[in-house]
Amino acid sequence: MADWPEFYPENTPPSKAVATEGTSFRLVNEHPPTRGDFRSTYEEYPNRKFNQSAIANACGTSQFRELKDIQKKRQLFPPLRNKKIAVGELVPTLGLTMKTFEPTHHTVWYLKSAQPQIIFEVLKEEI
Repeated sequence: MADWPEFYPENTPPSKAVATEGTSFRLVNEHPPTRGDFRSTYEEYPNRKFNQSAIANACGTSQFRELKDIQKKRQLFPPLRNKKIAVGELVPTLGLTMKTFEPTHHTVWYLKSAQPQIIFEVLKEEI
């Protein structure tokens, strides 16, 4: 049985999720990234009420496959504009992922023991 965080509700990650792999971009606050930069929306906003259809995604971490898409997302939302873009190569031992929402957006559900900050680095032009 996988070592998922205790706050994950039943059926999270979704059954359609697959092993994490490939290049991924994430908005982070720190350079170098910390484990806190990979908290889920659920963890970042503990008092927010999520409806049943959104809770599984909220328990994951929002990431993108293409640099241009994460740059566009950061520009669209003023609270994201001060964040840095980090890139990493996901490996299957981190958890599960699934394509969600926009063309290259995907949600990553990290195992409790995962340390994604080790494989992500802030892009040079972001430093």
